[in-house]
Amino acid sequence: MSLRTRITFVVSGFTAVIVLIAGWAIHQFTEEDIRSALDEKLEWQVMRIADPDILQKVLAYGGFFRSMGTIGVTEQYLERLLDVQIPTRILVGNETVIATNGFPDFSSQAFSSGFSNIEQEGEDWRVRTVLFKPPASRSLLTNETVTIQSAITRNSISTTLQDFRERFFGVGIIAIFAAGI
Repeated sequence: MSLRTRITFVVSGFTAVIVLIAGWAIHQFTEEDIRSALDEKLEWQVMRIADPDILQKVLAYGGFFRSMGTIGVTEQYLERLLDVQIPTRILVGNETVIATNGFPDFSSQAFSSGFSNIEQEGEDWRVRTVLFKPPASRSLLTNETVTIQSAITRNSISTTLQDFRERFFGVGIIAIFAAGI
């Protein structure tokens, strides 16, 4: 084997190692960033609704939205209250009082406050739950425990990361061949 062939193999090997390490690092950072952004969206949604003044109005209206013709100027902010792409529900006690379209049919199992990962009908869901007992001074129409949940399916994240891996694999092969030339 000639010296030129050996050098080509060594350079291609080093390039392959560098591409693999860089790909792994980029994949991990990207996955972490996507998951953090997802958690921030869920947190924002739940904490926005958990505001006692907003929650009082939502429970009084019996929904998150009203048609524009039936609300006054002071209640218009409820139209912009939620990210409508994030399914959300409110439970009072164990009864679902309000749920947006697309919220998965989780049983009213005992959720603890915080983030949970749940598999439902073949889909992985990330759920943010807040449990609280309304203060007696607030007129929230209830004194039972209120549960607010927002959920996002993680399947789109998995698809995005799979697409990333496939593209990175293709670029890596091209980089290895280019380094060998």
